[in-house]
Amino acid sequence: MFSKATLILSFILTSIISIKAQTPSIIHNINHIGILKEDNFEDLEPLGEAIGAYQMVALEDWASATDGSTYEAIGRIMAYLHQEKGFDMILWPIGLFEGQLMQEAFEANNKKEALLNLYRVWKESVAINELADYIIASQKSGKTLEVMGASCQFHAYSKDQLFSYFNDPRSSDIFNTLNSDESNLFWKYWNRHKRLKNLTKDELIQLKTLAEKLNQHKTQSSLSTQIVKNISWFVELELIRGHYPANQLESAASSWRRETTIKNLDWLFKNKLKDKKILLFGYWSELQEKLGEEIFTIGFTAYQGATGRPGQDAKPLAPAKENSLEYQLHQNKQAYQLYFPQEDEVYFPSERLKKNGKNAFQAIFFIDQAFPNKKIEASVPKN
Repeated sequence: MFSKATLILSFILTSIISIKAQTPSIIHNINHIGILKEDNFEDLEPLGEAIGAYQMVALEDWASATDGSTYEAIGRIMAYLHQEKGFDMILWPIGLFEGQLMQEAFEANNKKEALLNLYRVWKESVAINELADYIIASQKSGKTLEVMGASCQFHAYSKDQLFSYFNDPRSSDIFNTLNSDESNLFWKYWNRHKRLKNLTKDELIQLKTLAEKLNQHKTQSSLSTQIVKNISWFVELELIRGHYPANQLESAASSWRRETTIKNLDWLFKNKLKDKKILLFGYWSELQEKLGEEIFTIGFTAYQGATGRPGQDAKPLAPAKENSLEYQLHQNKQAYQLYFPQEDEVYFPSERLKKNGKNAFQAIFFIDQAFPNKKIEASVPKN
C-alpha cells in the first residue's frame, strides 16, 4: 500500500513522552515497538486511545507541502484512523465543486482525474498518490473513505468542468434563469481565460451579476444550489485579486476566502457531514472558533533534514535550536516519536509549528530526519 519510505514510519518507538516541570530535559517514557508490517498499526494505538471519542481530527502540515516525511506519516495515520477507528471522510483544502469532482472520480476508479482537482504540489507527490491509491481501494472494500472540499475556489480543471456539470440532467435547469443571450455571455466570460482575474473589471462585474441571477433559481438539488453560490463567491474573489489596491489585496482576499469557506462548512455539516468522522487536511483555523473543543489536533514537526516540493531542488533543514521542542525530542535519538503534551510540563516552544503554546496540539508527531516531498515518476498531467 505504501512505499519503503513509508515502512520506515513503523519505527515509531515512542508513544508518550512527558516533560516534567522539575527538569529542563525530557523524561524518557518509551515503548519499544520494533519493526512492524505496513498493515499493522500497533505503534499508532496510543494515538487512537488519545483520540478516543473525538469525531474530528486535524492533521497540521508544518512545512507547506515541502516535507515528504510528514505527508507519508499523514497517509499512514489516515489509513489507521480509517481502518481501526472508523474515520470515513477527508476534508481537503480545495473548492466545494472540486471536492465533488474528486469524489466522483475516485468512485469511478479514476485516480488521474481525481488528482487533477488538487494543486500540483499534491498531485505530483508520491505520498499523496499513495494516499489516492488507498482511497480508491477503499471504494471497493465496502468501507469507503470519502473526500470533500469547502472553499469557493475553481482552479483550471474544475473551472473547465463546470459547463459539463450544468448540462447534466441533475442540474441542467439551473440556467433557465438566464435567457439565451445571458447564458452565452456567462460562458463566454467564464471560459475566456484560464483565470478569471484576467478579465477586465467591467467583465467581472457583468459575470458576477449573471452569477447572482443564477442564485435566484430554486432547485431540488441542494448541492447544485451551493455550487451556484460558490460561482458568485469565486467571481467576487477574482474581483478582489485582480482589481483591489495592492495594499488591501492580501487581507481582503484572505478575509473573503475565510468567510465563504465558513459558509460552505456550515452547509456541509448540515447536509453532507452528518454522522461522519472527519479527517481535516486543512480548515483548522476556520473551524477552531466554532468547534475547537471538538477537534483533536495533531501537529507534525521535524528536527533537521531536507525539504522541497515535487520536482524542485531540495533545501537543507538546519537542526532546530537548543531548547526548542524539536531539539528536546531529538535527544531521544529515535527516528519517529509521538508526543502528547501535558498540563504540568515545562513548555518548550516549537521552532517549526505554525501554532505554538502548550494547548495548541493534543499530539505532536516528531520526525528526526525530514526528507523532501518527492515527485512521482509518471505524474498526472498538469492542469
